[in-house]
Amino acid sequence: MLRLVALATLSWWSASAANEPVRTVTFGRDYGPQQALPAFDKGHLLFTNEPSGIEVWGPDGRLVFQTILTNPPGAHVMSAAVDSDGTVAVGVAYPVAPHGYGGGIALLDRSGKELRFVETDRYMPAHVCFDGKHTLWTFGWQRDVVRNETDDSQDYFLFRKYSVDGKQLGAYALRSLFPKPGLEPGGASGGLWRLRASNDRIGAIAYSGQTSGNPEWIELGLDGSLIGHWKLGEEHINGMAFTSKNGICGLFDGGKRIDCFDRGTQTWKILGTPAIDDNGRPLGILLGADDEYLVFGKEYGGLRLSWARAPGQ
Repeated sequence: MLRLVALATLSWWSASAANEPVRTVTFGRDYGPQQALPAFDKGHLLFTNEPSGIEVWGPDGRLVFQTILTNPPGAHVMSAAVDSDGTVAVGVAYPVAPHGYGGGIALLDRSGKELRFVETDRYMPAHVCFDGKHTLWTFGWQRDVVRNETDDSQDYFLFRKYSVDGKQLGAYALRSLFPKPGLEPGGASGGLWRLRASNDRIGAIAYSGQTSGNPEWIELGLDGSLIGHWKLGEEHINGMAFTSKNGICGLFDGGKRIDCFDRGTQTWKILGTPAIDDNGRPLGILLGADDEYLVFGKEYGGLRLSWARAPGQ
């Protein structure tokens, strides 16, 4: 449902020690019960509309563009991200002859016009993001050369890095970090985010093994070096964020409390930071981070986003 409404106001977040005013924006778009949640990136909301559609909404809450990908034919959108210059990257899978699927990345300008298409062959770029230097990163899985519908029987790299002109700059972190059989760590999930950059590193949420309820966190340096990977425990259905100082943060207690993950102890630090407004109501789903702020989303005659400073920042 589209609503051409944009509203910017100030509210108070009780979790802020200094009672800092927090900007809220109501986007002119909500999400229906049958649709995946949008991904938040650099102030934008990105909706993937099955199978080939993409919508981008700007920081002011208004529609930037809405388009259907026609190249390549039959493209199925897996994820999308926006760069600071407005360029949008869309990871897709598409049918290839005589049977099976290939992968690729569509790069779009601020109007939704395709700038270029980068083929990735059997590698599925299920999750995409840009770092601060306009470099594009992907996190995905690779189809087997014989059984196209399954994970590759040979080892392969989960992450790839591309320049602004679509040239592959590197591939990192082998699939063998995670046990088989089971889910592909970089498999598509739809909605929210699974790959983001923060300052000097890239972070990804990986699901692997027989069930999807036990995520792991992976961090790479911008040179592709593996910093580490950690088990996060049970899935955080209320969302997570990757901040520049705290690392990965999540919502607990039914979405009312923010905790951050301690890599050293491999446990969640109970910070006692509430994610509630002045009336004790949850701010909503944790969509991600915007610099030192956490961004929450809640349906409010559209999708209302609230920016609240992350704990300790």
